[in-house]
Amino acid sequence: MKHTPEKDALEQRIREMADSIKVPPSLEPENFIKRLPDRRQAPMIRIRRYIPAAAAAACLLVVLSGTFFLREFSGDPMIQAESSAPASQAGSGPSSAEPSEPSASDEDPQGSLPQQDPANSGETPESTETPPAESSGGAASDEGSASSRQPEPPASQAQSPEPSSAPAPEPSQPEDSLQQQDISAYEDAYRAMLAFRQNSEVYENNDIAVASSRGTSVQLNRVGSAALPVQQNGAVICTLSSDADADTVRVYSMSNPQAPASAFRPEYQLPVFNGMHLSSVSFSGLYLEKDTLTVVGTAYYWSDNGTRQREVAVLSSYDISNPQKPVYLSTLAQDGQLTASYNQNGRLALVTTYTVSPSQALSEEHTSSYLPVCYVNGEEVLPSEEQIRISAEADAPVYTFIGLIDLRQPDEFQDILSYLGKGDTFYLDEGQIYMARSSQSQTCLTAFSYTGSRIRLEAEATVDGVMMDGFSENPNGRSIRVSVSTAQNSVSLYLLDKNLNMLGKMENFIPDTNVSSVWYHGYFAHYLDASGKFICSVDCSMPRSPEFLNQTPQEMGDFGEYYEFGSQVLKVTPVYDETGVQTGLQLIMYRDRTPVGFEELHSVTLEGPVSLLGWDDPASLYLDEENGLIGFSVVDYGAETPIRYVLYSYDSRNGFVKLLDQPMETDGSQYLDYRTGIFDGETFYLAAPDRMLSFDMAQLKAQAE
Repeated sequence: MKHTPEKDALEQRIREMADSIKVPPSLEPENFIKRLPDRRQAPMIRIRRYIPAAAAAACLLVVLSGTFFLREFSGDPMIQAESSAPASQAGSGPSSAEPSEPSASDEDPQGSLPQQDPANSGETPESTETPPAESSGGAASDEGSASSRQPEPPASQAQSPEPSSAPAPEPSQPEDSLQQQDISAYEDAYRAMLAFRQNSEVYENNDIAVASSRGTSVQLNRVGSAALPVQQNGAVICTLSSDADADTVRVYSMSNPQAPASAFRPEYQLPVFNGMHLSSVSFSGLYLEKDTLTVVGTAYYWSDNGTRQREVAVLSSYDISNPQKPVYLSTLAQDGQLTASYNQNGRLALVTTYTVSPSQALSEEHTSSYLPVCYVNGEEVLPSEEQIRISAEADAPVYTFIGLIDLRQPDEFQDILSYLGKGDTFYLDEGQIYMARSSQSQTCLTAFSYTGSRIRLEAEATVDGVMMDGFSENPNGRSIRVSVSTAQNSVSLYLLDKNLNMLGKMENFIPDTNVSSVWYHGYFAHYLDASGKFICSVDCSMPRSPEFLNQTPQEMGDFGEYYEFGSQVLKVTPVYDETGVQTGLQLIMYRDRTPVGFEELHSVTLEGPVSLLGWDDPASLYLDEENGLIGFSVVDYGAETPIRYVLYSYDSRNGFVKLLDQPMETDGSQYLDYRTGIFDGETFYLAAPDRMLSFDMAQLKAQAE
């Protein structure tokens, strides 16, 4: 094949067109696999917009490969010096909207060129890459502009190709965007909101998600926990109390328990929304990591015309290295209602649920009009394209928004994830977040992970049936358990790995039985009816082959609250007389001897018309399995001083022994300070509104004996 200027122009034109049609880095094989480990279970990555560009690029590579083969066979040299190459035509680089047709296209032995227009392919080019070495004989380098390219060296000089030095052209971005690499995720989110807006029914029956009552961030026997009203780190005790006027944080020095606590109302710097005013800020819990105290709460906004409300989760942080002079540090916030949280060694995963209001104005140019965002000291921080995911099952304008925060340096978000998909049950554990949403006949499951400083969407799956009592994790930490009630008036149990791949299952194994709840303890799943009667159990120690344990139903008495206490089970239940009047509060300790059943070991009754303070909050009980301590506050409706703090010791030989029954003076409604005690190995502490009470444990035990 003869080498002519026309053919040189054709070859140069082919390279320029190949460079102008790029598959985004997010769809390169290695990146796509990283972003979507299990594509079968997480079909939310949309790739249809890239298919035409990818096909055109493949065709061009075939043409270039054929040209190279013919040249090598004929002995023709590669493209010669720059003076022999025709000048590039205007607008022929990657940024051109319409490349002109090569004049020698009819002479191309490989056939006509693909008619791919980058401007109309639905894609914004992300980077300028060099053609493959097989087709160019070397790597081209850009000089100055994308439309002016330096010819390749002769074939004899093509052994050491130089990498391209030209920066990638930046895609077009909305005015207020930050760190955007590709606008496709923004477009998809915006179009999804428009579709929901056209179907007003999706806003009906759109309940806010709540954390499940078992196996969530508020479960006491886990290393991490939700925010509690009392925290301590060995040097200080911090408490949060609320009354009708304000929330008050108090910091007590454990080295000087008699010294008055320093008290302050949390400060914050919150975002300002056009057309809305801040209604109130309510704080609910504390996190304490070393010398940094973070107060967690919710800010409520109302539109000026009173038509809609907006909620924002708030974290206000303080330096308390000097307990007498706390110093305000910063405020972090994220859109949505606080749903769940988990603190793992100072790394906080914060989950909120955010609904795009039907009266909220949508603007494609303003990302925060259709996406939840986070805030640092009131300044908006938008998610990048990599931080947006859209569930294939999304059927309402509801986002699950996850923020990852280092509580020791709470001046920024380590990562965020904006997931268009609703959950009504959450389970948080070390590095894992599981979400479920049940419909009338199915439950959609979603798994996230947060390793290092990144949050990732791992998988989505669907099981038949309506979820019962949340997720649970096997003690080995390698599988999770989900029980569902089915349309056949039965129960099914599924065991899945952390990426929601099915390991084992038992379907419809309790037919025609009124199963009301499931209680997971150790490797077993126990099923109970509405009255608390024990029905049967399943051994899940071998996830791939769960074993049904056919047991005689066991009467468990009145249905109460169950808590894990080491390898045993603690039940707390009110006691009533024959007329229905409450006469006491009973604590029962069981040994779980499956498959024999539950065996009652010891019980004790706290006499009087008393009720556990905070029945709906598992954090109301102080459970210290290592030291055998159980503490809680009660409301005594027949006493002059209504609040009492009760502390029991427990061991298998002596059973329950009451160590403390302390009336607590109240200041307004600041009894929340008493919901949790603190034990440091020698002294048990209780925080009062104006001082801290301390009790020598050895003395308490001596008095009890």
